Amino acid sequence: MKRPTFYVLTQVLCCLAVAAVATSVCAEDEAAGRVLFNDAMVLSKRGALDEACPKFEESLRQSYNLNAHYFLADCLERQGKTATAWTTFLSAASKAKAVGETRREQTARKRADALEQKLVRLRVVVSREVDGLEVRRNGTLVGKPMWGALVPVDPGEVEFTASAPKFETYRTTINVFGEGRILDVTIPRLARRSEPLAATEPKTPIPAPRTVTVPVISPVTPVAETRADPPRSEGHSALPTIGWVIGGAGVLTLAGGGVLALIAKNSFNSAKSAFDACKDNACDKRTQADESSAIRKANWATGLVIGGAIATAVGAVFVIAGSGESDATHPSVAVGVSPAGVSFAGRF
Repeated sequence: MKRPTFYVLTQVLCCLAVAAVATSVCAEDEAAGRVLFNDAMVLSKRGALDEACPKFEESLRQSYNLNAHYFLADCLERQGKTATAWTTFLSAASKAKAVGETRREQTARKRADALEQKLVRLRVVVSREVDGLEVRRNGTLVGKPMWGALVPVDPGEVEFTASAPKFETYRTTINVFGEGRILDVTIPRLARRSEPLAATEPKTPIPAPRTVTVPVISPVTPVAETRADPPRSEGHSALPTIGWVIGGAGVLTLAGGGVLALIAKNSFNSAKSAFDACKDNACDKRTQADESSAIRKANWATGLVIGGAIATAVGAVFVIAGSGESDATHPSVAVGVSPAGVSFAGRF
């Protein structure tokens, strides 16, 4: 086989390996999101909201699920974070409408409407604006268009700062509590910053120049370095034959892993669809068993893909090394395997 054809075959195998590994990783991410959601539901029922809410958020980050989105808003409301829960319910309602879940959309909007009556709103009032004035709430910039607007916030301590060039920074902390209240945060006129007088630096005397004697060094004649060429192997090498055997086995293993990964993905999608159809976390044990079986298939597929990719790469190294033994410059190949795929680098 000519080298250009071998290079094309290598690129095709790499693309197949990347696609199979990506499919397995995607299935594992969805499985992780499901496990986090189940743990969060258990913690939420126990009242451990400080542990349940972060798990709901991480479940959504791993793999989006409408049930996790809705119960995250419920957890935030029970924590007392009314403003954050309100926006989360509205977002869940929009997602439910997009996928045609009318019942979930109506429930989320009803919860959001009930929370809207309890929101505490803050209004920033600037007494006198100066050039470069910046107002921040808990470190987040409050832009000028938001001055004077009623902004919902979560109950608790809220810190406001106001700063500008050549002015002293103003700080204040407000304790937000109650339901349906409107609080004004007044930013007073900033005080100018006093400029320190510039200190006069003493002049450093310039030292007198010194005379330095440089010794004369006689030239040295360089000695020519001789390097012996490495011995070249002669005769036919068995490396190409071994490489084709290992590479062929790697290709078969890689193909089997890709097929198994697609089967695992289809099985997991079926289990996930059954889970999404459940309401109020009332899923049966059969759905969980199907999902666990799909995860095991995905893990086997990942192992086969990685093993096949390594075997294919080793076979390629043997073939290239055996066919290039008679060249003056021996080929070198570096193989790298990661969750993102298989990479090759070297010189031929």
